[in-house]
Amino acid sequence: MLEAGRRMGVWRRSKEAEAEHRRGSVRLVWLADAIHFFGAALRFNEKRMLITEEATAIETAYLRLHLVPEAKPEL
Repeated sequence: MLEAGRRMGVWRRSKEAEAEHRRGSVRLVWLADAIHFFGAALRFNEKRMLITEEATAIETAYLRLHLVPEAKPEL
């Protein structure tokens, strides 16, 4: 009976270790997804800031066009 109990304990421990290994794999996938989405959010925010800077630069250039006197066509 002691040997049967020991074998059942070893078998059960191996099953628990396998289940824990699967849980650990799932956690790693979740971590990888979290890092991926965090990076995507950072890239999106960076692109949004670049678009804002570009729009501001275009607006500034357009406003400065009014400071240059208009050239009169030569006859």
